[in-house]
Amino acid sequence: MNVEHNLSKEIHNSSAIVLISLPLGDNSWIQLNSQANIQYLSTIKYWVAENARNLRRYLSACNLNVDISSLEIIEWNKRGEQNEVYNFLDTYAYSNTIGVVSDAGMPGIADPGAKAAQWAHKNNVPIFPIVGASSIFLALSASGFNGQQFTFHGYLPIDKKQMVNRLQHIAKQINTYQSAHIFIETPYRNNMLLQMLLQHLPPNMLLCIASGLHTPSQFIQTRTLQQWSQNSPNLHKIASVFILGANV
Repeated sequence: MNVEHNLSKEIHNSSAIVLISLPLGDNSWIQLNSQANIQYLSTIKYWVAENARNLRRYLSACNLNVDISSLEIIEWNKRGEQNEVYNFLDTYAYSNTIGVVSDAGMPGIADPGAKAAQWAHKNNVPIFPIVGASSIFLALSASGFNGQQFTFHGYLPIDKKQMVNRLQHIAKQINTYQSAHIFIETPYRNNMLLQMLLQHLPPNMLLCIASGLHTPSQFIQTRTLQQWSQNSPNLHKIASVFILGANV
């Protein structure tokens, strides 16, 4: 039984929301540049994207023999709800395949694409997540921390007092449950976040930093905060994932 062929046929013979991962870097580009993935991409005419420019660049690099300018692409507005997207789905999703993509990695994971999946559930439109890279889960799998009990916090509070309170709460959770706690930051604030961790958490606490995942400069290390304080990396403007946890 050709499962790959049947899945493609099932997707493209009916309405569907297809969640498609975009590459994180060179390595995931190689892994995603498969015959099956190209087949999905080449037949989708309607797209919901976090950033249309990133999507067009990726589709062009795939050499799909598709007129990129003819595609219908609408962006999520990071500033809040965007009725235009829901109108777009109402117009096209009942009779067409809609591709949903993030800037990089899996849509819906730390990404507004979850709203498209939510819309599909409410409107009985099938959803097909396609295998792809997620920086959050790649980092967790490489961290050595508890992969059976973990929490993704997204962005920590910008207010420093609130951030310290959240970090101290996370530290208590780790001490009690040996769970892993994952968070991210806007790349230009990475160094500031690292300094906050070093200043306000116990020096023996473990921190994994996964930076530049799937790029030639990929960096993944788990150390105590004391060890990080002795040799802090420069993470400025480099997409990074931070995980606090305990040995398992």
